Amino acid sequence: MTDDDTMDVLTGITLVAAFLGFFALCAMLVEWWDSTWRVAVEPVRTEIYSARMSPSPCFNRSWWWWQSAGCRVI
Repeated sequence: MTDDDTMDVLTGITLVAAFLGFFALCAMLVEWWDSTWRVAVEPVRTEIYSARMSPSPCFNRSWWWWQSAGCRVI
């Protein structure tokens, strides 16, 4: 083998290693994003979906009470 062949082999090995390193980096970023999403967002989204709104205190009240409570028509 000549020096050029050795350099070509080393360059090829370096390119393959760089590609595998980039692939591993992308996989780690996806895993980091997924775990962060699961910890930070999922509990909040679950609470939002399971939340129940209580009836408005302005509903089914007398006109006088409705006006004094500050209820308004939007």
